Amino acid sequence: MVRDNKNSRISKYKKSKRGGVSDIIGNILILSITVTLFSTLFYWVGTLPAPTPSVSTQFTASIITNGNTITQIQITDLGGSTLYNSSTIIFISYQISPQYNHNYYISSGLSQNPNYNGVWLPGMVWSVNTNVPSSVSGVPQVVTISIVDTSKNQLVWNNQYPLSSTNMPPVINSEGTIPNMPISWGSAFQVWASVYEPQSGVTTTSVTLSIPTFGVNQGMSPSQLIWISNVISVYPSNYISTASAWITATNSNGQSSTVILTINFNPPAPIQNPNLWLSEIAMYAGSGSVGGPFGGYGDYTNYVTLVIQNGGNGVAYNVYVAVYYYTFMYWLGWQSNEWGSYCVIGGSTWWGGWIWGYGFYALSPKSLSSVSFIWQPYGWNIWQEDRLNNAHQGGWVNNQNYFQISIWYYNSVGTQFYYQWGGAYVAGGPGGQCP
Repeated sequence: MVRDNKNSRISKYKKSKRGGVSDIIGNILILSITVTLFSTLFYWVGTLPAPTPSVSTQFTASIITNGNTITQIQITDLGGSTLYNSSTIIFISYQISPQYNHNYYISSGLSQNPNYNGVWLPGMVWSVNTNVPSSVSGVPQVVTISIVDTSKNQLVWNNQYPLSSTNMPPVINSEGTIPNMPISWGSAFQVWASVYEPQSGVTTTSVTLSIPTFGVNQGMSPSQLIWISNVISVYPSNYISTASAWITATNSNGQSSTVILTINFNPPAPIQNPNLWLSEIAMYAGSGSVGGPFGGYGDYTNYVTLVIQNGGNGVAYNVYVAVYYYTFMYWLGWQSNEWGSYCVIGGSTWWGGWIWGYGFYALSPKSLSSVSFIWQPYGWNIWQEDRLNNAHQGGWVNNQNYFQISIWYYNSVGTQFYYQWGGAYVAGGPGGQCP
């Protein structure tokens, strides 16, 4: 029995020894290890260098062949990031003839350009002469061009040019406008296209441009690696935001290919319209202005000045001023009952008319222009007086003057405008009808 109690005490002691490490301490140790690991990771990530800025530039290339030989390779910079001779390499490889693979610097193909100063600028054509077969045992060559910026260890541009001996049309690589789109509505522009001929010994013979909306159907002219249209300056009467241009390239085998270029236009500026009006009508050195500015019944020469003002916001072009006027008169007999008192006893009528015109080219907004002319009405006069018989022998009476001033002019786009001012003014005479 005693031995049994001793074994029981030993068993309980061993059991208590196995549960001596606390769960709380274990959790603290795991958390500490986790924090340490993540701190180390964050520090390591923070020490990594930042990525270098990317380089983005567009190019177009052309493989020049003569018979079964590649004689020249031309590459044109179409614009983008600046490339420097010290940090740019051009790799040209030939799939069928790798022994001709070669690396070039920018200076290798631009040293003869007078504008070259260690930098490949947009529009510059890089070219090197080669003497590589365009095909080997009937297998056409495949030319791969790659441009690398070594300072950023980045591939800037890459393209393949298979010199297929199969029946293939020309390839239009890229197209656009000069100036770049969007084009200001009403401004002159040109269309260009880069054309590549994939067949050895075959050349591009023509590139044509068609813009039905503008009524354009013309040939394009080759200029280095691109074909350029004539200047386009004729526009439809109504504004449109886009127009489709068909560009078709044809080679010496009679094969052709077509691309459609969408041309975008900015809306036109609002039309500025002139607004001419007469701000002043002045008569001087004449007989007065009874009944209005063209009144007066004396037989005198009148010098008239018209002051024209442009109250609009656009220039008035090809301004023409016309003044039409006539005088309506009576030939009357007179009698007098006493000194200075006359009355009409009968007579006849007469009228005469004139047209006067004047023109000038332009009148700017808010400006003034003065034009002058001479107007000479027929006046009235009384022949010699017969006091004994209390009568006069008669005379002309300027009874009424009629005039009309008309102004024609145009805005900058050829729209015609018209202004008119005038009326009839009674000049009157020295007496009324006899009783």
